[in-house]
Order: sequence, then C-alpha cells, then structure tokens
Amino acid sequence: MTDEIIVTIVGGIVVATLMVIGVIYAIKGLKQSKKQREAMSESDDDSSLFPEPETVTIHAKVTDLQCEVKVYGTKAPEVKKEFRVYFENDSKEQLEMIVSEDMYVCFEKGQTGTLTLSDGNLYGFELDENN
Repeated sequence: MTDEIIVTIVGGIVVATLMVIGVIYAIKGLKQSKKQREAMSESDDDSSLFPEPETVTIHAKVTDLQCEVKVYGTKAPEVKKEFRVYFENDSKEQLEMIVSEDMYVCFEKGQTGTLTLSDGNLYGFELDENN
C-alpha cells in the first residue's frame, strides 16, 4: 500500500513539473511574439501602408457633359445615374471622367482650366482667369 502511495505521489510530482514547464514555455512564447509584433510595428512606417497618391496636373478644356440613367435588375430594379465630363488636353487627347452629381453641375462645356488628377480620378479643376 505504501508503494502505491509513493508511486502516486511521484507521478503527481512529475505531472505537476511538466505542467509548470509547459506554462513557462507558453509565457516565454507570448513574450517573444509580443516583442516581434512591437519590432514589426516599429519597422513599418506609415508611408508603406499609405503610399502617396500619384497626382497629375494638365491644362484642359471641357468638351462635353453626359448624364446616363441605367436600370439594373428585373425583380427589384435599381436606377443609377452616371455623370461624365469629357476633357481635351492641349495635345488634343480626350479624357473621360465619371464624377458625382455635385461635381457635374459645376462644369460647363467650353470651360478651360487646370485639371488635377489623383491616382487617375478627378481631384480638382481650377478655371482659367478668362472663364
């Protein structure tokens, strides 16, 4: 009977020791991964996450304005308006921009000015002084 008690006690000590060692390794692993995350966040600068947009400015003239109404779907049709402004730059190249309705109403055919594009999207249009 005493042999069984000794075996049980020794077995319990071994299991408890293994559990403590496992907890120690788990804590060390968490600390290391936290340090790695901190090191990665320090090495990441915001410019790589949010690169500067490519901005282009050109002199252009408004050549046309179009508003299209499109219907999508049959069971529950959805109506969408699409507003387009067409420009011509000094090299006679045509540019077509899809704009919001708020921007669309600001343009008139024949206007000239400086067109600013940010990543290919209309960013602004500054009228020439003679408009």
